[in-house]
Amino acid sequence: DGPVPVFVWIHGGGWTIGSIDENEVASRAVCAAASVAVAAVEYRLAPEDPYPAAPSDCYAVLEWLAAGGAGPAVSPARIAVGGESAGGNLSTVVSLMARDRGGPTIAAQVLICPVSGHPDDGHQSYVDYATGYGMTADAMRFFFAQYAPVPSDDPYVLPSRSRDLSGLPPALVLTAEYDVLRDEGEAFARQLAEADVAVDVHRYEGQIHGFYGLYTDLPASARSHAEVAAYLKGIFA
Repeated sequence: DGPVPVFVWIHGGGWTIGSIDENEVASRAVCAAASVAVAAVEYRLAPEDPYPAAPSDCYAVLEWLAAGGAGPAVSPARIAVGGESAGGNLSTVVSLMARDRGGPTIAAQVLICPVSGHPDDGHQSYVDYATGYGMTADAMRFFFAQYAPVPSDDPYVLPSRSRDLSGLPPALVLTAEYDVLRDEGEAFARQLAEADVAVDVHRYEGQIHGFYGLYTDLPASARSHAEVAAYLKGIFA
């Protein structure tokens, strides 16, 4: 009854590959379980369109939704963002942009195995799981070389470099045990908590990067989707 909240989903793929199609089944599951609309963003990809194309596109979707672009069935005032891997990075980036630009208001961010720092930051998971677990350390370096080749402390590229994370929306952070991005995701969750941002963090033991996308094949993936749906229901209750 009345307009429903909207969950903006930003796909992963190292800012260079991927599309809205890869998460369609999973997005429908979250849509049904959380009673939200899902707006999946088909943002421009590197290397043809490097930074800042992707966050610019994602932020434009937020503005469109906040202006009522999705129509009367979708609430322009109840928006959450979320994504996996590079999509998790972009979810926090647009949250920073919205804070810095005075809107739109974002109710929550869902960060699944997010990229928050750089491969050379020295996290142990980049050493322990550099090869043999799907996502490799070299692949992450390749993705950065395509997306943002010039080393930078720009928090809109590397959210962990932000000097001020206060005022960001509450966050659900899910990590995978055997993932090069595990340690930086959990470290970023601690940074958010230190900035007085409400954070729920959950490591999925025994899982590798990309497990979230295996919704129909992997019980842990199905559980993670149920966790996301329950979190969104709580946010929008």
